[in-house]
Amino acid sequence: MSSIRGRFLVGGIALILLVSAGPADAGGLFLSGVGSRARGMGGAFTALADDWSAVYYNPAGAAFLQQSELAFGAAALTPRISYTPDLTLDGWRANNKPDGEYYNIDQTYVVPQLGGYGRLSSGRMSLGIGFYAQQNNNMVWDLFFPYYRSKEQFPADDVTSDIKIWTAQPTLGWQVIPDQFSLGAGLTLNRTRIRQQRVLWVPDPGREAGLPPYSVGVAFVDQTIKGTGWGVGFNLGFLTKLDKWSFGATFQNKIVYDISGTDTTRFWSQIVDGRGEQTDPLIEQDLLSGKVHTSIQDHDFEMATPAVLTVGTAFFPSPNLRFAFDLGYTWYSEVEGIIATTNPTTTFKFGDPQGVNATTTVGNSEYYDWKDQWRVAVGSEWDPKPTLHLRFGASYEPAVIETTSLTPVYWDVGGKISPSLGIAVDFGGHYTVSYAFGAVFYESRSADTPSGINLPGTYGGLRYDNYLAFIVRI
Repeated sequence: MSSIRGRFLVGGIALILLVSAGPADAGGLFLSGVGSRARGMGGAFTALADDWSAVYYNPAGAAFLQQSELAFGAAALTPRISYTPDLTLDGWRANNKPDGEYYNIDQTYVVPQLGGYGRLSSGRMSLGIGFYAQQNNNMVWDLFFPYYRSKEQFPADDVTSDIKIWTAQPTLGWQVIPDQFSLGAGLTLNRTRIRQQRVLWVPDPGREAGLPPYSVGVAFVDQTIKGTGWGVGFNLGFLTKLDKWSFGATFQNKIVYDISGTDTTRFWSQIVDGRGEQTDPLIEQDLLSGKVHTSIQDHDFEMATPAVLTVGTAFFPSPNLRFAFDLGYTWYSEVEGIIATTNPTTTFKFGDPQGVNATTTVGNSEYYDWKDQWRVAVGSEWDPKPTLHLRFGASYEPAVIETTSLTPVYWDVGGKISPSLGIAVDFGGHYTVSYAFGAVFYESRSADTPSGINLPGTYGGLRYDNYLAFIVRI
């Protein structure tokens, strides 16, 4: 009977995922984890991994589940990133607001998380699947306004990022030594959708033709990259139990995404009254009449998510008290950026099409300068009553993004300190409602040299996370 229930539960999970899979707004290139229980414990879950979120934290842990379970949940994420710009070009201020602190446009992003495990008839194996948005980013800023007139209005939301990576993860956990040692493995099927909009500065192309220079010595280009693609990977883990201790480790490999999409690049020319006679009036008409030049190209891009290795331990001083510790290492340097593998540049030509006298070239790739980094997390869970569970935790990760590529596009502007707490209530013998709250505090950092997507200035901020889940056990 239990095996029939397990198969029914797994089938129900698969059906729910097929029906529910679809786009939804989310935020944060790297979320704080999956599942309200683990989030309440600061993400220190590798040596526990004894609920559905084992698909993410350690698939070996699910082998020790006593019951099949199905979880429905969501994470609501609210970023509040601060940026004090220092965008001075040739003595001219390049942003359109008074000096002071900027914030991203306020939004809360809701990320669904679904999954579960079914125990197989042998009692030593569990088959599970999870569907979640592990890695996402969604930021919107109004930062720029060219200090020259044009015939079209410069976009208000001029720096935006929307990177969604949806994960479907079937996994298997197996007790190699009953009640003592297990192995787990999972297949990671990722679907990504990207939309990156950024503002670039390019040298004034009119100077070489003898035209009046732009007021800030550079011209503005806004560029939007869109695309979708797939990536396939795996995760492996083990977990061993020794008296009042457990030890575990898990590894997720680097995943490379082949993305197909388009690149829309616009060059904003200025309006100059009383234009004089130039050697090439066609160039003058192109560059001094406020015309907006647009290029739309089909592109292939390549992007990666990094490999992650995490080891953890848990201690059980009593049946109703648990402590956990995780240490992880992420190879962020493997994320080189969003790299155009076709049409690496866009060239705008001004003047006589048969004899071009002025051009400007814009790169279509977005390069990062990130460094490999470790992360530490601690957590605890106390059951004051058999049906009540209280959770506490915290995590810390030093800065990932180098100051040479600091940008408002991503949340992770600095080192992250993240305290958390959670609560869960069991009722009816088969049901649990679980909630977790976490705050992420980003250290203040400064960048002073424009380079690539880097924007000079001072960065900081915080984020609030709310996780809610409903679990059914059979």
